[in-house]
Amino acid sequence: MISSIQHDYWNRVAWEKEFTHPLDLALLNQHLSINSNILDYGCGYGRIIAELEGDGFRSVLGVDTSSELVRRAESTLGGEKAQHINSVRAPFENASFDCVVLFAVLTCVPNTAHQMTLIKEIHRLLKPGGLLYISDYLLQTDKFNEGTYNENGVFILSEGAVFRHHTLEYLKELFTDFKWITTKQVPVKTLLGSDAEAIQLLLKK
Repeated sequence: MISSIQHDYWNRVAWEKEFTHPLDLALLNQHLSINSNILDYGCGYGRIIAELEGDGFRSVLGVDTSSELVRRAESTLGGEKAQHINSVRAPFENASFDCVVLFAVLTCVPNTAHQMTLIKEIHRLLKPGGLLYISDYLLQTDKFNEGTYNENGVFILSEGAVFRHHTLEYLKELFTDFKWITTKQVPVKTLLGSDAEAIQLLLKK
């Protein structure tokens, strides 16, 4: 699902990048208990795992396809919290989690079919009634981004990797198998430090 170009990129920059999508802990606390099983899919260097544990959640795990990002996570979280996976399928049984966090992951999967495969895997991992908490980049409308997208919102970063930004209408089509609970826009930074708008969704299986 992730191309060799993407793998090489993330392993190369794993110790340099900082992620900025804000985690709404108050929102999660409305729907989850401290004993809820939470999976951070595409956990990167473990920022979200650390924030969730810092807020009192007791059962948080992460997976990522970048071995270097997982190594970075292990350096701060310990070896039991983040796992490296070689494919979209995570090493957990069906209906294992009360919540899956998917922060800035779809942007790293530019192919529509691959995105759908990822969503099917998350659907498999969630318990009935489980929550999917998404934060990802919207299609930007500023002059800096004008002309950089193809017809699907895909673009090539100056550093060489391929990414995708999304319209809300497209995301609604992508997640038709989930019940939409909340939607909000939040300001974030891109990997190169530019201001951007992201969309955050809380969905229910």
